[in-house]
Amino acid sequence: VSQSRYMADTTIVIGCSSEIGMAICAALINRGDHVIGTTRSGVLTFPANLGATFHLAACDATSSESISQLFHSVANLKPRHLIYCAGYHRLAPVSPISAGSLEEHLAVNFRGAIDCSRLFTSGKFSNVNLQRSITIVASIAHRVGEAGLVGYSASKAAIVAGVKVS
Repeated sequence: VSQSRYMADTTIVIGCSSEIGMAICAALINRGDHVIGTTRSGVLTFPANLGATFHLAACDATSSESISQLFHSVANLKPRHLIYCAGYHRLAPVSPISAGSLEEHLAVNFRGAIDCSRLFTSGKFSNVNLQRSITIVASIAHRVGEAGLVGYSASKAAIVAGVKVS
């Protein structure tokens, strides 16, 4: 598709405070899209001049209420794409891993992605004339694991398994 004939889309990027999240935002903006990027606090911890088509919003991916508020606030923009790249990892050996630590990983890396996907495909965003896409960024850690990343690897495996379509 030539750039001159490309029609701008609106994309929601959950988790733009990471390097991969910011790179995704920059690539979409360079393509001509409008981007709603989120961080847990609604603040970027590094300077980023992404221009007028970038809008920063707060969204805590561990909170269904926060996700719902975000999606309610952007519904009128008719976003066509959702990219979920929020993630959490903490290096910890297996023996001292707690249920709380595992829950933190699952909350961001799995449940947040599922909640965002569910809301993005809900009636508020349903439009039969509008093709939409959901991209969830995972990690090779789901397959190979890594020493000290038990919760992270398990949560990434859950998301890979949870989004497979038969």
